[in-house]
Amino acid sequence: MTYLVTGGTGFIGAYVARDLVQSGERVVCFDIDPNARLLGSVVRPDQLQRVTIVRGDVTDWAQLLHALREHRVDKVIHLASLLTSSSEANFPLALKVNCQGTDHILEGAALMGLEKVVWASSVAVFGPRSQGPDGIVLNDAPHDPQTVYGACKSYNEQMALHYVRKYDLDVIGLRFTLVYGYGKTETVARGTGVDYLTELIDKPALGQGPCVVPYGDDQMDWLYVEDAARAIVLASKAGRTRTKAFTVRGDLRPMREVFDYVRTLLPNADMMLHPGSYRQIWQYDGSVTREEIGYVPEYKIEEGMKRNINMLRQVPGLPLVG
Repeated sequence: MTYLVTGGTGFIGAYVARDLVQSGERVVCFDIDPNARLLGSVVRPDQLQRVTIVRGDVTDWAQLLHALREHRVDKVIHLASLLTSSSEANFPLALKVNCQGTDHILEGAALMGLEKVVWASSVAVFGPRSQGPDGIVLNDAPHDPQTVYGACKSYNEQMALHYVRKYDLDVIGLRFTLVYGYGKTETVARGTGVDYLTELIDKPALGQGPCVVPYGDDQMDWLYVEDAARAIVLASKAGRTRTKAFTVRGDLRPMREVFDYVRTLLPNADMMLHPGSYRQIWQYDGSVTREEIGYVPEYKIEEGMKRNINMLRQVPGLPLVG
């Protein structure tokens, strides 16, 4: 089975590529700016031979169609997008990459008769009007995006349903919460709007400081990258599901608690926690995701954070923690 993974050398994509090749699949990483270094740090050298890197742009219809045909692709995992703050800074480019690019993926899959498309949506499709009386957002809650990025993902979910109805395309969208892990710095540089993770994790792990961590009054749903990748692979191998977009949860924990845990791992870190809230809803129901694709988060914040910090410290040869 051959998978084309857009954004396949990026943060989440590298872990997806690793998990797919470990299960015996062949992977084509389709990326506008391939990051072979990150991919090589996640995928074992003896398994990289099952990965092909193709430089390409999802907004270029001819490039995408050529890659699907040349590599005899069976399934697509679409992770390429213009991220949160970059989308806010450039509305036209956000529409081109996030909306038109995803339309190209869906149209190409329908035209080529591919078996399945799994694509990255986001909890950014939700907003205050999505919450139930108990404050929890159900999987089928009404959309209420508060950002350009969220509006693009909401559009994508509707277009995916159109391709299901009109072409019987097998499509699953996955709405991720706050994904963290080794390699996140790559997406921060591309404008994720979560540069506070660098202050909380990367800089302390590498002995840099001072580190100012905001949002000390908030709680967040912390989704470790290996859980996110596992959810994608599960969705890609699932049969046809009744639901076409799923919320993928992690571990709901207060920022203060996570900050304190990082301090226990790195007692000499020059860190300070500032008050405030991120103004994002973080309580989501994951029962539909569990029932239909079999995903349940495995990583609590302690294990995920420890793995993240130790992978960062391995690069310059610093002693491991915990």
